[in-house]
Amino acid sequence: DYSKLGCSHHCYTDVSLFTHFKNSSIVIPGTNEEFKILFKKIYKQKNIKYFRIPEFSHNINFKNKKIVFGKAIKVTQGKDILEQLKMELGSKPIKKKCMLAGLTIERIDQFLNDIDKFGVLTKPVVFASLRYERWLDLNPEATLQARASILQELYADYDLDSLLDDYPETRVRLFMMTCFKENNADLLNEFQSMVRDMRQNKLSPWNIHERISEIQSSIELNEEETFFLARMLFPHVDAADYVELVTTTHGQEARLNLVYQTECRDGQLYRIRPPFLPKEIAQFHSILSESALSGTFTAEHEFLFAFNSRNRLVGGLYWKNMEKDRIHLEWVAVREKYQKIALSKRLMADFYKRMKHRGIQAITVGFYVEKFFFRQGFKIDKRYGGLVKKL
Repeated sequence: DYSKLGCSHHCYTDVSLFTHFKNSSIVIPGTNEEFKILFKKIYKQKNIKYFRIPEFSHNINFKNKKIVFGKAIKVTQGKDILEQLKMELGSKPIKKKCMLAGLTIERIDQFLNDIDKFGVLTKPVVFASLRYERWLDLNPEATLQARASILQELYADYDLDSLLDDYPETRVRLFMMTCFKENNADLLNEFQSMVRDMRQNKLSPWNIHERISEIQSSIELNEEETFFLARMLFPHVDAADYVELVTTTHGQEARLNLVYQTECRDGQLYRIRPPFLPKEIAQFHSILSESALSGTFTAEHEFLFAFNSRNRLVGGLYWKNMEKDRIHLEWVAVREKYQKIALSKRLMADFYKRMKHRGIQAITVGFYVEKFFFRQGFKIDKRYGGLVKKL
């Protein structure tokens, strides 16, 4: 450990610097055995590997199978240590040091209360938000699209999706600490409520549409807030995509729908979205008939439609769920007038993004217009009839 010898040798800032490189591995083993196990596991990997050997061992003997790269081992509950500290605050030596640091029983209780309600702030989320803030300080006039782009990049760089199982509030918290920071107080209160419910397993990070729909109907949002809300809810939306969030009512249920706008080769704008009204499904049945396709709709089917600038239905597709991670695409149809302008290509691209967001891994389709589907990446697979595309 050369940290005491100054920056000419490895110093403590090296670790924070290396975290900003993609595909870098930083290892600070606490015992000889940890070094041996971790070094053997990663030394052949083709990436930056930084090992820092501490001056002292932590003197805790873990079972070898517990020593896993990138995985923490819980030794003592942090809450227990803080509760013990509260009891010791009465002794003069500790009390004096704590007072100098501004540490009181009240602050400890507040901290523990916040942990119970909102969980802990994970290092990847903190590092990602700090990088965002540094970038924004250098680029204060950044457009919404540029800000969304850097957020997407940071989310991928720090692999924040991998935290969702243990820290389901990760995505909401990142947006709270970046694009929604010091923003609409009512909106931040709603986000805090969402974080609390996620920590208590009352709300799933993959099913927050209903809560966002309630927010949209109860809080007046400006253009910037709506822009980032859509990207928080739908990670697959690209920074430059023009999208809207539209709430529709189905009986007693309010649903939040994503409307995607795209420009085709004819220079016209088209909107891709699910159906809002039953008559739109009937209109799509007419398009199938015009295309000499027979379609029978059931309650199991779902739809994605394309509308022109006058809100006229010009094409669409429909599918049904087959397994947890597989769907079957029934038909894709576009009015003849709107063919050969890349509308079907735009429709399919949006469809893939939506399905991937749902966790779908495979899409099957019957063996028809195979040249079109081959161009879309569908293939023959002995396990399926027709064609299949892996997402």
